[in-house]
Amino acid sequence: MNIIEAKRLFDEANRLWFSQGKLNKVLPLYREALKYDPSNSVIIYQLANVLWAFEEFDEVRALVAKIERNLDRLSDFGKEVFAKAKPRLLSPSPFKTPMPIPACSIDLEELNSMGLSHKQWMCISSAAKQRRMFNLAALGEERSFPFITRQSQIEKRKLKQENDNSFGYLELMFPDAKRLFDEANRLWFGYGKFNKVLPLYREALKYDPSNPVILYQLANVLWTFEQFGEVRALVAKIEKHLDRFSDFGKEMFAQEKSRLLDPSPFKTPMPIPARSIDLEQLDSRGWSWEKWMDIGWPAEERRMFNLAAMAEERSCIFDGDSAREICELYQKNSDCCDDLLLMLPEAKE
Repeated sequence: MNIIEAKRLFDEANRLWFSQGKLNKVLPLYREALKYDPSNSVIIYQLANVLWAFEEFDEVRALVAKIERNLDRLSDFGKEVFAKAKPRLLSPSPFKTPMPIPACSIDLEELNSMGLSHKQWMCISSAAKQRRMFNLAALGEERSFPFITRQSQIEKRKLKQENDNSFGYLELMFPDAKRLFDEANRLWFGYGKFNKVLPLYREALKYDPSNPVILYQLANVLWTFEQFGEVRALVAKIEKHLDRFSDFGKEMFAQEKSRLLDPSPFKTPMPIPARSIDLEQLDSRGWSWEKWMDIGWPAEERRMFNLAAMAEERSCIFDGDSAREICELYQKNSDCCDDLLLMLPEAKE
């Protein structure tokens, strides 16, 4: 067993599958990765996905059985992903549309140079989407029409996002605190998917229960969600592990402790539950500027600075003052994320 070499080969195969679309090159790499770490359930799961796309269903069934014998090597998130995907992987005839060319032979760059017709691309896109070959489906969508349409652009973006999500989920399936913590931070600070982060922060903590930076950020999230009893318990736990902070982390915690322990920190109620908010979904509701104004200050009070910035954008006439306010809010959001990194003892201050 060589876990490091297995991960290197797995990462290279993922790069070819998800980024470069060299679908004809990946099978030997995934198989070689598995040789170096035969019970790695994440590698087995992705190999099963690839073989499923290539219609090698007998081997897929054998791999599913092997994953079930090694569930302990999946994170909780990984167990949920596998449970959801299992019926798909075991379906005896999952595809309604035949692939016009063998899926295992496809290289996106070569395919794009063949001068295929719009109709041929349309057939490929539909078949690729069913097989979860989302980067191929996105290229097929782009080439299926003689001119760009708004609908095709939206569909292409969705397919590219599906491709990115499938790759990102693989990393989260490993039982690793840092991977889970980084992903939760990306959702909180980057995408404003506040409704998705709690399970990830909690699971990250499960794999590193004395990590005060994870404890601190989980406390911040629960403080935002007004779960003050649990926040107090987390603050007490942090104080038992101050030695795992950097000097900057100790200063930051000492500065923020009184805020976290305040029994009634918010003057303005949040119009909708903070823990249910997804910025993209919220932005699609077509709210009036008055509704956005109602959410702006409660969001800033709760340190949901990216939500507060969006509310400022949607509720004001854009002028110099509002532009400065929006920039300041986005900067606060960025600073909060950066501060977490500096709170780690290995970070350079």
